[in-house]
Amino acid sequence: MIDNPFSLMHGGIPSSFIKRSEEFKKILTEYLRKNGYDVIWNELTRKEKDICIALNQSINKTADEVMTITGMKESNYQNYRAGLIKKGVLEANAYGEINFALLRFGEFIRVNMVYYL
Repeated sequence: MIDNPFSLMHGGIPSSFIKRSEEFKKILTEYLRKNGYDVIWNELTRKEKDICIALNQSINKTADEVMTITGMKESNYQNYRAGLIKKGVLEANAYGEINFALLRFGEFIRVNMVYYL
């Protein structure tokens, strides 16, 4: 007999908690999409959306990679990047690296990109 039945599953986390956690992620994602991310996305310019899509497609999340995907020159990219940071969409924690500042925004883009194209 095992003393702790949760010790062998998910690093000691009960499977019912894992299931609830996954359900919560789905609910949270849908809530963010309906009540915030649609609004934010619709207020972005075409070039800002292009940067977000490219960032989502990039592997290393670097400025060079995003500029290559979008075909933007550095001066144009820097202007749009600064605007996205000011709007709270992107964050730049290290030189040359960027990422989404919004929780699950990359997933929102992946799911909804088909409507954008």
